Amino acid sequence: MELTQTESEQGGWYLLADSPDALRAVINFLTHRDKKSFRGVCSAARLAVDSTVASLHLEFEEEEGEDDSPEFIEGQPLFINEDEEDAYYLERLHESSASKNFPGSGECFPDATAVCIENCAFSKLTLQLLDGASSRWRNLECLQLNNCRFGRRDHTETLFALASQVWPCLHILELCNGGLTSVDLANLAKMQAKNLTELDLSDNKITSLMELADASWPVLNSFVLCRNTALEINTESLALVISVFPKLDDLDLSGVPLVAREVAVLSQAQWPSLTWLTLSCCGLKDAALAPLAPPDFETEIEASNEEDTGSFNSLEYKIEKLHLRGFSNLERLDLSGNNLQTAAGINYLCSAAPHLPKLTSLDLSSNAQLRGDALAALEHSFWPRLETFEASNMVLSTPAIAGLTSASLPRLRSLILRNSIMSWAAVDQLATGQWNQLRKLDLGGLNGVHLRRAGPSLSTASWPRLKTMILRKSPVRIKTMNRKGLLLLLENWPDLKVRCES
Repeated sequence: MELTQTESEQGGWYLLADSPDALRAVINFLTHRDKKSFRGVCSAARLAVDSTVASLHLEFEEEEGEDDSPEFIEGQPLFINEDEEDAYYLERLHESSASKNFPGSGECFPDATAVCIENCAFSKLTLQLLDGASSRWRNLECLQLNNCRFGRRDHTETLFALASQVWPCLHILELCNGGLTSVDLANLAKMQAKNLTELDLSDNKITSLMELADASWPVLNSFVLCRNTALEINTESLALVISVFPKLDDLDLSGVPLVAREVAVLSQAQWPSLTWLTLSCCGLKDAALAPLAPPDFETEIEASNEEDTGSFNSLEYKIEKLHLRGFSNLERLDLSGNNLQTAAGINYLCSAAPHLPKLTSLDLSSNAQLRGDALAALEHSFWPRLETFEASNMVLSTPAIAGLTSASLPRLRSLILRNSIMSWAAVDQLATGQWNQLRKLDLGGLNGVHLRRAGPSLSTASWPRLKTMILRKSPVRIKTMNRKGLLLLLENWPDLKVRCES
């Protein structure tokens, strides 16, 4: 039995069973509710029981002025989405005499491998579920406690409930948007989960990572700290993270404000196995990438523009020149959604390319202030192993495309330029790229390249291994031009899969 998070905006549960018979207890319980919103759910559940897929989505949508709290049936399982609208009902459930014998979902479904509790306004039911959860859900692999708005005391109780148990099979733990602070990390670090591989602490109030010193998660390889806006990145905290999590290969700092000092600290750290670094929406300006440049770029760093050098704390901090020793194993670098503006930042990045020997993916998407010709700085740059390059949601001028096509990208397999505005001349220029390994070209999206134009232009390209192309449809009134463009593409690549988006 498995519990996973719903995809709907309202929240809820998905209950997945190994066999349809496992759902019948839940359906029997739901039929006691005289509730319109549950008739559709029950019907869907019965359909699932009659089919080969056993699944059930539970949502509680109380109507105003009605009190439809269900009668609790002892021995029957209850799964509920905790939201602010349901707080009154949950309070009654907890205080009722029936709830004294509340069996806990783990006892009803001992084979559960994933549990998600979301939108919790208080912790009573949550603590009831977590108390002894590791012994009841012996196969639990994923635990999500997201958007749980606990108070100070509730934090302590919840984290104590986690830390006081042994979680032998737990691999994924998410504690997002719960108001956790650095003090809470000290309690979390006591959690006994030796097989934990993924930890997500996004959208909290963490300022320091030093409190994780006592953590014993030796195989942790993914650490997500998105939008902890006051998080301090310094040499001491990163050294501790590296020593405590020696197998960390994925670090996500999206939404954490960074300047040149923090970038320098990240690149100096002795990461033994870091392969994926996400610095999306970190407010990075051109000068913040200066620490990536080798020593021979010092003259250009000193000559950088006034507005860019603001990230140097008025030049009081002198960046130590590095050879990117911490990024020697880096394979994926995400710099999307930042404030890169001019060719200076691209120059710093290109100068670092030879020192990133294993980099296979680079994302520069959604740098809205990046001038159209800034990517022209890619000209003559060398990216030995880069396989995926993305520059979506941007205005790409002809010089920018010319810089891209003249760059040395011997292993480029996927080029993603979604929602990017390109002139016809830029599309013509794109076709001159010498990418013998290119498999996928994505020019789709709202502002994507029309098929009627792409056909004549791109059909002249020399990309012998191209398998997939994503384009935008032209208006229906010129659908004949769409067909002609498609035929031209298929003449060059008979096995090409073309996806046309409206």
